[in-house]
Amino acid sequence: MTRSSAVVEAVRASLRDEPRVGAAQWPIELSFEEGSGVLVMEGEVADVAAKKLALERAAAHPEVVGIVDRLHTRPAQAQDDPTVRKLVIDALMQEPAFSDLALFERVGGRLEPVRSPDGTAGRIEVEVLDGVVTLDGSVPGLDRKRLAGVLAWWVPGSRDVVDGIAVDPDEEDDDGAIADAIRLVLEKDPFVDAVRVGVEVRDAVVTLRGSLDSDWQRDMAELDAWYVFAVDRVVNLIEVSPQPDRPGGGVAHAGPPAAAPGRPSEEGGPNMSAQIAEWRLVEVVQDHIGTDERRILISEHEDEEDAVSAALTAREARAEEHADAIAVRWVVEHMGREIDLEEAIERYEAE
Repeated sequence: MTRSSAVVEAVRASLRDEPRVGAAQWPIELSFEEGSGVLVMEGEVADVAAKKLALERAAAHPEVVGIVDRLHTRPAQAQDDPTVRKLVIDALMQEPAFSDLALFERVGGRLEPVRSPDGTAGRIEVEVLDGVVTLDGSVPGLDRKRLAGVLAWWVPGSRDVVDGIAVDPDEEDDDGAIADAIRLVLEKDPFVDAVRVGVEVRDAVVTLRGSLDSDWQRDMAELDAWYVFAVDRVVNLIEVSPQPDRPGGGVAHAGPPAAAPGRPSEEGGPNMSAQIAEWRLVEVVQDHIGTDERRILISEHEDEEDAVSAALTAREARAEEHADAIAVRWVVEHMGREIDLEEAIERYEAE
């Protein structure tokens, strides 16, 4: 057996050992170039989780120094390239966070303007070839880059997303930024009750906790995390626990959307109009077995006074529930900036 064949067989065996890849049902073509150490992976897989896990398995082989990624996911709904491109553009147009960005589409090698607002903060260029969405351009903030990528993944007909958007000015990435992006995406997803999902990130590995009404919502929340740029793995510990409709809480959904696992709205396009209030009340818990801190979004508010009042009420109401916890910390967040609850109370009393 040649060296190239040995590497290919070892990677193929590793792929078979990962159930989520589904190597028997979704065969992946492999070829290895001895001189460069580059492995070429080509084929269709079930979803973004299978794609990322397959790439991770291949990259773990000591002789693989680079990968040519030609893996694409099965589309939620078959669409031609012009339709996918229009849906991606529409999703970006509808997103309030992109209102100050110029949008362009690349058609037949030509770059054509779609929107050029006054005081442009950046630009996003969209190209679609064989269902693969390529995003280029430059935006301020990793959060916007990540959100654009997820919106493209959500479009029915999207088989893969190559997020080549640059961030200007340059921004250092870390687990906290990834966690914030996932929380934002969950808030945007109309099919997931984000209040009931806690997000933890360590070394780009995401852990989801909490409870949702059904298995398909649980799966959607996991896929949302997988879609986020720079996420390497997702551990889904969300429990299925249906709850009735309640004021300020989640909505009990009757069933999955027609085109899951994509994210089309009932009208057939992505629904990205959800807004996030400026003030958020977050409960941070470390449990008795010493696991990582668990952050739970409790509620959202339009001003700090309401957030602090809600925190005081919730702290009293949940004291007994957290009797066995090592530590429980309450924070108020303003536009992503964390403010300790005690600090907020002191400032309030001083005023």
